[in-house]
Amino acid sequence: MGEEEIEKLKAENTALEEQVKLLVKVEIELHRAQAELIKSNEKIAEYSKGLEQKVSEKTKEIQEKMNDLDRMNKIMTGRELRVIELKKEIEELEKKLGGA
Repeated sequence: MGEEEIEKLKAENTALEEQVKLLVKVEIELHRAQAELIKSNEKIAEYSKGLEQKVSEKTKEIQEKMNDLDRMNKIMTGRELRVIELKKEIEELEKKLGGA
């Protein structure tokens, strides 16, 4: 093997070593990015769970308010019907008194 071939192999070896160093750096960055992604996914899962709980609580509150409104509506409707009945009774009594 001549000196020229040895120099050529050394140059190729140096280039390969640089490529390996670069690949190691890329691999380290990928592991870092993967760790950050895992942390982000955990935070998202935690926020999601919290949001689901809040939605459940708000849904319960809204349902309770709807039930209250429904009860009030029934009370008011019943009251209005009773007022109508009483007005009819008054009219009948006035007719009886007017005709007597």
